[in-house]
Amino acid sequence: MGDTSIGKSSVLFAISGIEFPSSDTLTTRSPTQIVLSEADKFSGTSSAMKANQSAMLLVSLKYAVEGERTIAIITKPDAIDPGAERSVYHAVRCRGKKHHDDKMTIPEGLAMKRDFFHNHKVWKSVAPSYVDYSLPIVLKEIMDKLLKREESLEQLGSGMNTAQDRRLFYSSFVSAALQLMKDALQGDYADFFFAISTSAVDWDNRAKAIICKHDAKFQQEVDSRRSVTGLPRENGHARICRVEALEDKDIKCLGIMHKQIVDNRGDELSIFPSYKLFCSLMREYIQKWDAPMKTLLTSYAHVCQDVFSRLLRYCGDEKFSRLNEHSPMVLDQWLKTVRAATNRVIAESLHAEYRPFTMNPAIYENLMKLRNEPLKRALEGLTAKGCREVNLDAVLAILAMNGIGAQGDDHREALELHVALKVYLEVAKNRVVDKFPMLLQEHFVCKLLGTLQIQFASISNEQLEVLLRESKAAQNYRHQLGSELESLKAGEKEISSMYYSSGSSE
Repeated sequence: MGDTSIGKSSVLFAISGIEFPSSDTLTTRSPTQIVLSEADKFSGTSSAMKANQSAMLLVSLKYAVEGERTIAIITKPDAIDPGAERSVYHAVRCRGKKHHDDKMTIPEGLAMKRDFFHNHKVWKSVAPSYVDYSLPIVLKEIMDKLLKREESLEQLGSGMNTAQDRRLFYSSFVSAALQLMKDALQGDYADFFFAISTSAVDWDNRAKAIICKHDAKFQQEVDSRRSVTGLPRENGHARICRVEALEDKDIKCLGIMHKQIVDNRGDELSIFPSYKLFCSLMREYIQKWDAPMKTLLTSYAHVCQDVFSRLLRYCGDEKFSRLNEHSPMVLDQWLKTVRAATNRVIAESLHAEYRPFTMNPAIYENLMKLRNEPLKRALEGLTAKGCREVNLDAVLAILAMNGIGAQGDDHREALELHVALKVYLEVAKNRVVDKFPMLLQEHFVCKLLGTLQIQFASISNEQLEVLLRESKAAQNYRHQLGSELESLKAGEKEISSMYYSSGSSE
């Protein structure tokens, strides 16, 4: 920008070597755009800019407050007042109107410029020192911007222009994601991904630790269901019983169980406990484990869903929005599939528990202890402290209550069934509490990891081309950075050549 006939077009001519139309009063009557390119021979084009574009010049200082896009130039140094030569302006000596009229050529104009600055009493001393001072600053500015552009390009990553580039990037992404999934489920929390699991956020990425808490809760739930209520109905009679240690409160329970034994006996001899009734009572108890089992599976699924979703975002790249949408969809699909298959395994495992079995040798010891301990405590309760005398009728009553003496076989059978259920279900409960979390590890956790590894890997090059296609904005930004980087490198090379060839480095 500058006043009329101040020499604006002359500066452009000095830079480009392109002649501009001139008259006696005005040289250039419209804004002009110059496009230059580097070549072995000089070449360039100029074109008139639209009028509305010239308005941008009026507000250039608003968008270049620090002057990065503005160069202050003295276009007529021969007319400057004496003593003002040492201002911080750039100076150019261009051909004037008279030189144009005299048909001065470009080489002659450049020679005139060199002679002017070399012989001027002030400029000849200012120019070399100014070059010594300014060129290193300009070089530093160029290098700083060059490094920033390179960092921006590095952060932007590869352009994924070939199938090999896309496959390498995707393989690296999948490998990192699967490794973190394994680390999360094995309790290896070395990666920074797990360090962000703090009280300051609403999530926790330490999947194994969370799962262990759910395992403990599952054990508590199963342990709390040690009573059997609501026995199956047959012949309109409801069976209600609690499997507890034999106390006075169990007399009514035993009476109900005694009645059910009588009502349901087939061709079994009364001298043996009813195996069918034992299995029926046992199944009702075991059915109560179904809800905690399914709750635990749901907890496993939610943990994997939440942690893996955050993990995929952590390993992904923001500029590939399609990939960031596709990966969670794959996770959701196969998590549901593996969960459904695991539900079937749960049902089979629970059904297997309907048939009584155990290899635990302690079951007989526990059976005898539970059978005899109530009798022992009852008999000891008959004797006063330090006195060994007891009432015979009371002793006989206690023996009868415990299945010895006058009571019939049905009463004894009910008592034996009561104790057998108590002992066996304790063994079965401990087995299930240990077995079921391991079952989920095998059939849900390991299967999910294996399935995701297969599904993430089985993607075609055509799909990758779509998923790893950059947005238009990212493509434009990459092209802009590349162009700026090339310009900065060319500028650095040119100015370095000028600086070192001038002997300024000495």
